[in-house]
Amino acid sequence: MRAGGAAATVLVVAACGTDSEAGFGMPTQQSVGQVPGERSDVEGVLRVEANGCFTLELDDGTRPWVVWPAGTTMDAEAAVLGTTRATDGDRLAGRGVLVDASALPGWENADSYAHAFGAFCDAEAVGVVALDEVDRR
Repeated sequence: MRAGGAAATVLVVAACGTDSEAGFGMPTQQSVGQVPGERSDVEGVLRVEANGCFTLELDDGTRPWVVWPAGTTMDAEAAVLGTTRATDGDRLAGRGVLVDASALPGWENADSYAHAFGAFCDAEAVGVVALDEVDRR
């Protein structure tokens, strides 16, 4: 059982980017569809929570934790989407999946990057939006 946990940890660390000046970095999918689930259009307002976590405030008022598309980086309190910066209050639109935190690859391993970062950002309570593509509106 121990070997399986180690393999899950490696998968999640490879799956999530860590470009950052400090902290956990920027949670990203390594490829489109890495977080399983049925894709749909997603739109909402980006929020930078008091703890520094990025959430997306949806029209129904929920604020799931954001897992960004591959290649997204962080610049202070902004997400860098190619050549565009998105920060608190910006409206975003894209395509992705809304899931429970348990759907994240490696979530079952408490030592994984996804579980540690997701737990810090309260993903188990607020849910997750894994974005395959996104841009400012």
